Amino acid sequence: LKETPFEFGGKWWLYENDIRSGYFQIVQEGARFTFNYYLFNVHVGSGSGYFQDGYLISDKFIMKDNPETFGFSFYSEDQGKTWLGQTYAGQQTSPAYLVKN
Repeated sequence: LKETPFEFGGKWWLYENDIRSGYFQIVQEGARFTFNYYLFNVHVGSGSGYFQDGYLISDKFIMKDNPETFGFSFYSEDQGKTWLGQTYAGQQTSPAYLVKN
């Protein structure tokens, strides 16, 4: 994986269907990243992913006490200031975006 030209680590609020639903705490490691996911300041999920061709894509996303498959993909056209995309929960896909804290 090639190195990303910009930083995407930190705290990002997740909005699904225009409703704020929680936040990701992302630790960037070159083009790869790990993350923790929080709802109401409670740690409920974690995972990892990678940056490629303008996209942040999760390759693992595990929610506590929930066996469903979770994931996301977000695209940035402005060097990582805003991220637009979608989240996945089981068979359901929701339009989503990230806002830097």
